[in-house]
Amino acid sequence: MAAMRILLAAAATCLAAIALAWGPYVPPPSPAPAFGSHAELRQQVREMLLARPCRECHLSYLKTAKPGALRVFDLAKEDWPSTMADRQLHSMRGRLSSGMSPTAEKGSGEAKEFDAGAGDLDTVDRFIQAELAARAGRRK
Repeated sequence: MAAMRILLAAAATCLAAIALAWGPYVPPPSPAPAFGSHAELRQQVREMLLARPCRECHLSYLKTAKPGALRVFDLAKEDWPSTMADRQLHSMRGRLSSGMSPTAEKGSGEAKEFDAGAGDLDTVDRFIQAELAARAGRRK
């Protein structure tokens, strides 16, 4: 009986040592979206918008959020562009290239912060093309 207890204790110790050596099971991370994919471009543009005054009106959990702006898109949602009409995608690009926030007061300095550079505008253009292509594919 004592030998059986020693054997079980040794087996339990070995299993514990193996578990500690391997560590807890961690599922593999979900793969990152492919470079230049629609999903990656959507995330890049979302981050770009969050870095600008857009976030003040287009984030539903902020006190500054505006109901009209949230009807167009809500950056708190994963699929934030799904509520945008095709024309609104193009309008977003125009606003980013004009350097003027819809809520900025003239001479406030906000326009400079809002203005997107050529690299960002290229990303926005590629995103709009990918979004419109995805929508066209879903309509078929």
